[in-house]
Amino acid sequence: MKTLVRIYQFVFALISKLLIIPKPVLYDGEKSVSEFTGTLRREVNYLLVCDPYLYSSGKAGGVTGRLDNSGINYFVFTDFSSNPSVEEVEAGITEFTHHNCKGIIALGGGSAIDCAKGIAARSACRRKSIIKMKGLFKVCGKTPYLAAIPTTSGTGSEATVAAVISDREKHLKFAVNSFKLVPDAAVLDYSLTLSLPPDITASTGMDALTHALEAFTNLYHTKETRALALDAAKLIFENIYKAYKNGSDTEARRNMALAAFYAGRAFTHDYVGYIHAVAHSLGGLYGVPHGLANAVVLPVVMEAYGNKIHKKLAQVYDYCNFESSGNAADTDNAYKAVSVIDRIRELNMKMGIPDSIKEIRKQDIPEIVSMILKESLPEYPVPVLFNRKELSGIINKIMPEEIQ
Repeated sequence: MKTLVRIYQFVFALISKLLIIPKPVLYDGEKSVSEFTGTLRREVNYLLVCDPYLYSSGKAGGVTGRLDNSGINYFVFTDFSSNPSVEEVEAGITEFTHHNCKGIIALGGGSAIDCAKGIAARSACRRKSIIKMKGLFKVCGKTPYLAAIPTTSGTGSEATVAAVISDREKHLKFAVNSFKLVPDAAVLDYSLTLSLPPDITASTGMDALTHALEAFTNLYHTKETRALALDAAKLIFENIYKAYKNGSDTEARRNMALAAFYAGRAFTHDYVGYIHAVAHSLGGLYGVPHGLANAVVLPVVMEAYGNKIHKKLAQVYDYCNFESSGNAADTDNAYKAVSVIDRIRELNMKMGIPDSIKEIRKQDIPEIVSMILKESLPEYPVPVLFNRKELSGIINKIMPEEIQ
């Protein structure tokens, strides 16, 4: 079984090197929203898929005001949750069609961008439900113009091929992956992240770090994606706690926005791994926020990979210029790898992220493991292929001590 999985991944890696993954036009900095709105067509109707809280609280006003000043015709859609569902995507495509929209602008975190991508996919495939597009390259037809304005620095969805949608009936999440879902434009206005509360800053930032480290430690990557993953990791290690402690630190906020974008581009080619598979299962079963789940699971899975990733984590250690203790052991790959994992745990602790997921029930572990295996194999080129017993052990390590 493991041999067949590796053959599949090797062949897919060879094919992927021949594929040209689209890159969004990047607008970055204080004037990015103004620059972006200046490129939009005034004769076109756009569906603004906006985070409900941002819109109701008036915090979306900076963007909607610029759209108004630019004479852009847009209709606001906010009827979706933090885990956008099949039904919410259907509500969105109904609004998109009713207003004769030709483009979509996503404003918010990963949920807004994922919902917008789901609507774009449904627009391209009017006779196919979003569930039927689960997996790779099942989005047919031409998607509408799609732009993403992230207000968190985590998912990297503004740069990726993926949309994660919830199937509430089956209590699971699934990904729709298509080059057609890479946004045409990514607008990184760090000022939109200044009001993020510390806990959201922490969980979304650790989500981005998970993207970078999973992409980097997976088996296959290109020179470009390797550089993007390392740059993202360095920016996050240097800036996440600064942004957490002082949300008004504009340099830290801008660096975190760039890091999330870089990490998104890296894992678009190199994929994620078991950490995301665990997080998706916990999100589907219990509604655990994705970034929080990734943050808790990240050091546990990295540790479980063992010496298979020591050399790569040592490269992360060196690239990020971690302070050494001056001991001879500092030159050892194993020491450096453990130091990186310890740094992750230290960040989690300093930012109030727990080391367990309280919602997990022991009787659910077999189902969780089945969901992990179904999602991860054969697509995810993870450095180690875990069996059911090993995955169960990982879930046990993120359960509260009192129920282990």
